[in-house]
Amino acid sequence: MFYIFVEAQTPTPEAPLLLWLEGGPGCSGALPFLVEQGPYRLAGLNVSTGAGGDTLVRRRRYSWDAAFHLLYVDQPLGTGFSYSSDPRDKAHNERDVSRDLLDFLHQFYAARPALANAPLFLGGESYAGHYIPPLAAAILRANAHGAAPPPPPQQRIRLQGIAVGNGYFDPGVQYSSMADYAYDNGLISAQLRDNINLFTPLCRGAARLCGLSRWDWVCKATAWACDALSFQRLTRALPNINWADIRITCAPGSRPPGVPCFYNFSAVGRYWNRPDVQAEVGVPASANITWVGCKDAEMSADFLADIGRSFSWMLPRLMDAGVRVLLYHGDKDIVCNWMGAERMLDGMRWARAAEWRDVVPVNLTVAGAAAGTVRQLGPLAFARLYEAGHIAVMDQPGAVMAIMRRFAADRPLAAAVTEPEEQGELP
Repeated sequence: MFYIFVEAQTPTPEAPLLLWLEGGPGCSGALPFLVEQGPYRLAGLNVSTGAGGDTLVRRRRYSWDAAFHLLYVDQPLGTGFSYSSDPRDKAHNERDVSRDLLDFLHQFYAARPALANAPLFLGGESYAGHYIPPLAAAILRANAHGAAPPPPPQQRIRLQGIAVGNGYFDPGVQYSSMADYAYDNGLISAQLRDNINLFTPLCRGAARLCGLSRWDWVCKATAWACDALSFQRLTRALPNINWADIRITCAPGSRPPGVPCFYNFSAVGRYWNRPDVQAEVGVPASANITWVGCKDAEMSADFLADIGRSFSWMLPRLMDAGVRVLLYHGDKDIVCNWMGAERMLDGMRWARAAEWRDVVPVNLTVAGAAAGTVRQLGPLAFARLYEAGHIAVMDQPGAVMAIMRRFAADRPLAAAVTEPEEQGELP
């Protein structure tokens, strides 16, 4: 498996390790390394048009290595620069993903024993809401039962928390929020909203059946039904609105028919496909890999049953085991919108559910400006970030950096942030 490791700027024993899993399924960790929170960025990159950015690399102002060791992994196998010549290595569900990542982590710690006692946080975005809860549970099981796969010796992994941006956890709840979100943001009429919502109970019912069934075809049907009844109807009604950021539009005819408007990362692809760059990061020329930021179509077919499954039920179990949970959402994203995530948390069954529903959002202020709102109770925190899309850290880097640092330090997230070093700003 291909990975990129970035040592913290101040590598103290207390510096936490952040394992970042990109979504998709099938999006490469090399993408957020350059686009989101890694130490370097592509100069002049325009994610609306795909222009620029393929030649010049600059130091990022808000790089998370100011606070964390960063570990990006291309997974599942077949994503980005990760490959295998054995078709049996291919992952088809979250059990496979968790097994491979747990094996990877033990080998990583064996190669870097100085990090063995570093607090571990699992981070990611979008479909990482499906990857991260099962991986966290697998880590806890391995810690409890000594289930580390050989050859590396068993080590207890110090998992402290999970943080997911604009995550996809629960199809029944989150797909059912899309029409309400689109209407509240002035994108569709009340008539279309009501018409779509007339059918969303079918999505929720299918999701419940999926959760009770052992048959993959039930969950595949759930994934298809929820997508067709909500997302596809909205993308037909709004063909040129970027489903990841409603502030961005695509020119008519700029995409093949049926392909939704999304970010354009073609410049990132041009950079990672340069032979000198691939050689520098250790990709063997013999592998003959053409880097693709996201292999959505291929991986979605492999993971279709899991796309229909909910993993939100795992969050209370993780919190009961002492794992802290942070969900943060840019509020300009349709597909994994903040309304659906908040509804999911408000309906979640856990020890402090009644208290949680009474938690009032408080303002998050960064450098004197309102950056969003935060709800926080015990091990659970939810942040809505203003003027940010599906990849919130691209749009609000200072705010996301601030809440991540505070989350890792187990501090309240909502206090005003004024110190440049807390935002991750370089001198």
